[in-house]
Amino acid sequence: MQPMEQTIWYTKTKAEQAVKTVGQNRLVKGAAGITAALAGVVSLPASAQGIPGMLAGWSEAIQAGIDFIILLALLIGIGGILYGLKLIVDKSNDRDDVKTSRIVVSLVGGSLLCIIWFVITVLVETTGGSAGDIGRAATY
Repeated sequence: MQPMEQTIWYTKTKAEQAVKTVGQNRLVKGAAGITAALAGVVSLPASAQGIPGMLAGWSEAIQAGIDFIILLALLIGIGGILYGLKLIVDKSNDRDDVKTSRIVVSLVGGSLLCIIWFVITVLVETTGGSAGDIGRAATY
């Protein structure tokens, strides 16, 4: 074999070995993840608190998740508005790649994300709740 052919053959061989190794690593990681998930599911019924206690834990997790999503929408909305204001400053400094549509989309998108936070807070407080009741299940 000539040196160039030998280099090409060696590179192809190593690439094929790397692809097989990556596939095996994915398989092992996937199997480990499935095993961990099944271990968690199997240990849940062994809990002494029963089904209502397990559901109470899930409801707290869901409430925390909803609170996080609402706060994230507010923060991303504020970031979108600030980015739109920065684009306005850039456009006023004769930057050619800033389009008016990008400015409008960032300002309107940021405003709509802030409105999501506002509407949810106002709806909860209008129905007699407080900010801490967002995401909590209603009890009558």
